[in-house]
Amino acid sequence: MNQAYAIVNDLATAAVVNEDGHAVQATLEATTEALEVLEIPDSFQFDILGVGGEGFPIVGANWIFAWECGYDDDTAEMLKHYWTWATQDQVAIDLARDLAYAPLGDGLRPRVQEAIDLINSQE
Repeated sequence: MNQAYAIVNDLATAAVVNEDGHAVQATLEATTEALEVLEIPDSFQFDILGVGGEGFPIVGANWIFAWECGYDDDTAEMLKHYWTWATQDQVAIDLARDLAYAPLGDGLRPRVQEAIDLINSQE
């Protein structure tokens, strides 16, 4: 079961002890914090081991794969526009929370935008 299912259905969740020894409840804020405290390399290839601070230590991430070349201009613009909206726009961030999904944190959001800007950036 995922966190959104538990939240929407008002199910009990357990506090889990993270790397720093903190027992952290599964909240949207603690899930966002988990990705904020991890060292995520420029490649975005990471695992969730070592979540500390106030981060919930059982998180997952979704990756979106997009090419740096090969799209026609309209498709590239549509992809950039959608993913910028989905990850940066306050309406989308609030919608994610309303659907019980943790949005990206303030530290990761600009790095994700840099990656989005690479869509169709190569000739």
